[in-house]
Formats: sequence, C-alpha cells, structure tokens
Amino acid sequence: MKTKLCFAQQLALRVSLVALTAVMLAALVGSGWAQETSGSPVVEKSMQVGASEVMDFQDIKRAAVSDPAVVDYVVLSAKQIMVTAKQPGVSSLTVWDSKGQHTFHVVVAAPPSRMPEIVNKIRESIADPAIKVSAHNEVIILEGEVDTAYAGQRAEAIARAYTAKVENLIQVRAEAEKPPLDLEAIQAAVGPGVKVTALTENTLLFDGTAAPEQKVRIDQILRALEAQVTVVDMVTAPAYKPRQILVHVKVMDINKSAMRDVGIDWGGLDAAGPHAQPILFGEFSLGPYALDEAGPIRRLEALSARLQALVTSNRARILAEPNLLVVEGETAEMLVGGEIPIPVVQTTTGPAAAGAVTVEWKEYGVKLTMQGTVGADGESIDLDVTPEVSSLDYGNAIEVSGIWLPALRTRRAHSVLHMEDGQTLVIGGLYQVEWSKSVRRIPILSELPILGELFKSTSKQRRETELVILVTPQIVTEASAAARTEKALETVREVE
Repeated sequence: MKTKLCFAQQLALRVSLVALTAVMLAALVGSGWAQETSGSPVVEKSMQVGASEVMDFQDIKRAAVSDPAVVDYVVLSAKQIMVTAKQPGVSSLTVWDSKGQHTFHVVVAAPPSRMPEIVNKIRESIADPAIKVSAHNEVIILEGEVDTAYAGQRAEAIARAYTAKVENLIQVRAEAEKPPLDLEAIQAAVGPGVKVTALTENTLLFDGTAAPEQKVRIDQILRALEAQVTVVDMVTAPAYKPRQILVHVKVMDINKSAMRDVGIDWGGLDAAGPHAQPILFGEFSLGPYALDEAGPIRRLEALSARLQALVTSNRARILAEPNLLVVEGETAEMLVGGEIPIPVVQTTTGPAAAGAVTVEWKEYGVKLTMQGTVGADGESIDLDVTPEVSSLDYGNAIEVSGIWLPALRTRRAHSVLHMEDGQTLVIGGLYQVEWSKSVRRIPILSELPILGELFKSTSKQRRETELVILVTPQIVTEASAAARTEKALETVREVE
C-alpha cells in the first residue's frame, strides 16, 4: 500500500538530504581535500632571464604560474619540474603534490649588461682619439669630428660589427680653403720640355718629354701635388740607355824590403803635411781651391815613377794590367793564368759509375770580377770588385791515385764602395811570406856520416811580398777619355 507524503513531509525530506550532503562534503574537505590545499609558506626565488632550474617534489599532481610570459615550466617526471625564466618581471609558481601545495614568488631579473665591455672593444678597434664611443639604453653612440666622411663611415662599420644598435653622430670638419696654385713656380720646378696646364681649378696636366734625371724630379713634384689637386701625368721619357764603365786595373806583386829600400812610405797629404795612414794614391791640387780648403784629388806621377823603378830592378812584378769595359749593372770577369785538371772519383752507386773518375778544372792566376753602377748624379760609381791572385804550390802537393796534384796559394780581396768618376781604389795589405832552402855540397864527401856535414853548406832565405791592386773606374761619355779608349778598342777589333 502506497503512502503519499504531504507537502510538508516532502520539504522536510529535501532539507535532510541537503544537510547530509553538506556533512559529507565537510568530511571530504576535512580529510583528502584539506590535505591537498594545505601547504608550506610562500618561498621567494630569484632568477635571470634565460636561466632554468629543476625542482624536486613528491608525486606531482598539477602546477600553475600566474604570468607565463615571465616564467614557464615543464613537468619532467612525477618528481621533477623544470622552471625557465623568460623575461624580466614577477610571477608566482604553484605546485601541488602529495605533501600539499607549494607556492613560489619568482622574481626574474635581466642579465648583466655587456655594454661597457663592448664600448671598450669598439673604442680600441676604431683607434681614433677624435671619436668618442659611449652607450645609452643598450645603444652605441658615436660622437666627434673627423677630417673625412670615410673616417665616420669606418667607425660606424666597426661598431655595427659588435651590435646592431648604433647611432652615428660623427661630424666632418669643414675643409679649409686651399691657397691657389702658382703655375709659374711649378713650371720652373719642372723644367724645360714639359708643359704644365691647368685643365680645371683642381686638375693639372703635365705633358712633354723629360730626360731620366728630370723625370725623377717631376715624379717627386707630382707626388707632392697629389694631396692638393688631381694630376694628369702625360710625361714620357726616352728609352733608358745603360751607360758603360771602363775600369783600369793594375795588379802588382812588390817585395816588402824593396819598398822600404826605395823609400816608399804609404801615407796621406793634407794642410799639415804628410802623415801616416792606409794606402792613398793622391795629392791635393792647387787648382781653384787652396791647399787648406781640401781641393780635388789627382793621381801622383812621382809614385808611378817609383813603382816603375821597382819593376825595372826586378823588385816588383806587374802581374796583370787589363782594361775592362762593362755595361753598368752587369758583371765583368778577367782571368790571366790557366786551369789545372783535378780528378774526382765518383761516389754514385751502380756498375757503370763504380770507380769512374771525372776531371774538374780549377782556375788559377790573376782573376778579377767587377760590377759597377752609375749613381743618380751621373758622376759617381758604386763599385763591387773582387780581385784574386793564386799560384801553384808544389811544396804542398798531394798524391791522388798516383797523380801529384799541387795546392793553390790564393790571395783574394772583396770591396764594395762608392767612388767618384776617375778616382783610384788601392787594395793593399795582401802579404805573402816564402821560405826557401838551398844546400851546396861536395859530391861523395858530403854523404859521409858525421864528417859529411863539413863538406856542405845550407842557407835559408825569406821573401816577403805584398800584393797591391789599383782599380780606376771611369764613366764612358762622349767627352771623356774613357770614350776615346773605347773607340780605340773598337778600332783594334776592326783591324783584327
């Protein structure tokens, strides 16, 4: 039998159900939900932009941030979460796990600025004290005054290599007004044969033909004018013709004791009179200069007479007296003597080369190697000369494969010097000492033991000689004596 409830009873039943539901919710909140919502106090945390940090929890259930643009997170596992700082600002991070709620107050700061370091590097790279480099709100500012626009552009390009934010405030100084050019003075400095014409206010034309020495001077003038005007160089020079140098050489071997006997005393002559010094062939001529004003030097004729006296008395020998004609810059060689064969045993392997002997020829005698260059003034000579005198020495010969090979006595000198045209270079001091031994004896009796010494006599002789080399270079010109000598040599060649 169904019983119907009245309205009052139905209302009482609904109220009872609501009350029961409230009690059950309260019980849930008091147990699990209460445990989940209860947590530790808020923790302050500081981070820099771009930094990340891994945080440990127990059975992570969920997480949340208040501002994802400042701080974001990634759950790595049930126990770890990684937090990343994205931009400066403040955000809260809340994590729920089995222990409850954990709240963090995260302050994200900007990274330390590198602008001071960048400013120093830019300043060092520009290396211009007129340009000031500074930084403001992460922007590089360039200030100052420079002479050219290129200097400012260069500074800006250097700064942009370090950062894109560059403000170029560099100014270019106003160019000072240039004084007008004096064409008459320039024409006088250039010389004849070349015409100077002003094409525009800032353009000069140089046109004509110049000698080699004049062309050198004009090039120097053009380089000086290039800083002020535009230069058009149409100056031509005739093809350079190398000059020739005639070298007179005399090689003498003089007995040292003979030089003292005849009275030769190497020395010099100045206002105070003769004095001792290294060999100097020359004296001061009275000419247009007084003796105490260091007049020009000429060769001594009296000294030539003394040397000739030595040659006549067989106390000196003229080993060679050649004349060499050579183009400047080229090398001339002279050899008065001969060549001796030197057998050389081959050391290469192989049946054909084993024991093979080749012959090399060794030069000996009087040899001269010379190279000269005419100076820019056309009156001086840069001379590189190497004289050498060698002779066969059978006293120090060696035996090679049954063949006696003499040694070579060599005296050599090498000089590089600057001389005036026609001056004489004297190379001395190449001494040589020779000892000789002669024995005179009576045959048979001199060979007797002990008593044989009474029937022979022994004498020793010492010969000391000095090699003297005289070198006189001359520039060959149309009016010089060297040119006449060259023509004479050509005539001799035609006759031959």
